[in-house]
Amino acid sequence: MTKAILIDVEKKEVTEVVRTTGIDEIHKYLKCECFTGFGLQKGALCYYDDEGLINGTTEGFRFPDFVQTVMGNGLIVGLSPDGEDADSPLTLEEVKSLVTFFDYDNVEDIPVPPTQVISFDNVEDMFKLLGGQ
Repeated sequence: MTKAILIDVEKKEVTEVVRTTGIDEIHKYLKCECFTGFGLQKGALCYYDDEGLINGTTEGFRFPDFVQTVMGNGLIVGLSPDGEDADSPLTLEEVKSLVTFFDYDNVEDIPVPPTQVISFDNVEDMFKLLGGQ
């Protein structure tokens, strides 16, 4: 069993939960069919509803260092050396201090971060743009 942190957008609460392993449990906490994740400080991973911006969800949350608007619940876990879920490296108090909850009356009001699509003729040009060698 692992300790995770649930971000519940309906209740506007951040709580600790105990997880066993399994994808079904993640679906239950997130209340969604399709999820993805993003990295946070201290090696934490936040799972969230991958379709939250297109399925009519009007409640969400933000982290200061993540530009995308997250609609729906979030579940924060850690990662073991072999890539499995582990205890959250972030404490409950740390997550509470980072999360900002919000509601939108209309899905069209949800801010979408600006995106830019860039194509490259070769890999070297891509690495130059990204600051690589």
